[in-house]
Amino acid sequence: MFQTDADSCGDKRKNCSDEQLAQKAKGGDTDALAQLISHFLPVIKAKSGRYSLVGLEQDDFIQEGLIGLFNAVKNYDPARGASFDTYARRCIHSRMVECLSASLAQKHLPLRDYLRRRKLAFALKEVRDTNRSILDIALDHGFSSHEAFTRAFKAAYGVTPS
Repeated sequence: MFQTDADSCGDKRKNCSDEQLAQKAKGGDTDALAQLISHFLPVIKAKSGRYSLVGLEQDDFIQEGLIGLFNAVKNYDPARGASFDTYARRCIHSRMVECLSASLAQKHLPLRDYLRRRKLAFALKEVRDTNRSILDIALDHGFSSHEAFTRAFKAAYGVTPS
């Protein structure tokens, strides 16, 4: 009997390529899907950490990344020339960006409020990723004092920046 690429990796899926796993998962193989999830979950978590500074929870972005991976499995076509890894990463990224855009695209949000949120998002990134003092970060982002920055930060994110 003729054997396809998806069948050639057998029951031991550790030797399967991503393309083979995607074909098996698309056909309903939950073990293949679980292996793809475990392979791509670190990628999804790394991307979600970068996006979560804008106001949504990291778990929300992880969920969106997993939806992107499921979409990649469902829609992957090896005949189009891209590897599954490349296609899946693109689907994951696109889904997370859509989620981010939807969360930021609130209708009737005054420009002043949008700019304040954006300013706080950049400040949050600095608070999280640098060892600079809160006062220096506050002043660099246009706040008049440590207290004004702390009040705005707490109102936006529910915690103080320290």
